[in-house]
Amino acid sequence: MWTVLGLAVGGVVLSNAFRLAAQNNFDAALQADMDGLIGAAELDPNGGVMLAGRGNPNFERVYSGLYYQIRTGTSGGQFSRSLFD
Repeated sequence: MWTVLGLAVGGVVLSNAFRLAAQNNFDAALQADMDGLIGAAELDPNGGVMLAGRGNPNFERVYSGLYYQIRTGTSGGQFSRSLFD
């Protein structure tokens, strides 16, 4: 009985530790991508925003799962090639 209880508690502890590690890794990757995009942002002559560089190459690969879109006002703006349509 103690063995089963120990395995159950150990399973819960390991499951939570893995979930937290995976979530923290995902959050850190998103933060790094966002920091790269913010660092590459510059004002264009028309008062809008343009990107000097993209940072992560997955922003250029179609349907990669990483997307960004910068909109100024109701139309126009700049978006990643990975959005495709």
